[in-house]
Amino acid sequence: MAVSFNLKFVIVDAAREALHATPFRAFKLMLHDGSALRVRNPDDLTVTKGGWIIYDDGKTQRFLNPAMITSVDTPSSAR
Repeated sequence: MAVSFNLKFVIVDAAREALHATPFRAFKLMLHDGSALRVRNPDDLTVTKGGWIIYDDGKTQRFLNPAMITSVDTPSSAR
């Protein structure tokens, strides 16, 4: 008997939403160790169908487990 686990992380949905926002606004991925990855343009981030998040800003490339991301910090829409 095959066992299938389908974990869904809210962080993945939040990252997708920030990535596809119109107009795009830079945002940060806050990591469990207190560091932050700034997503300056949509080309910096990929969210796979499987829920993995790939960050590549041209200098740094990281494959992120969504469980290690504490928040997706987007700019406030009210200024």
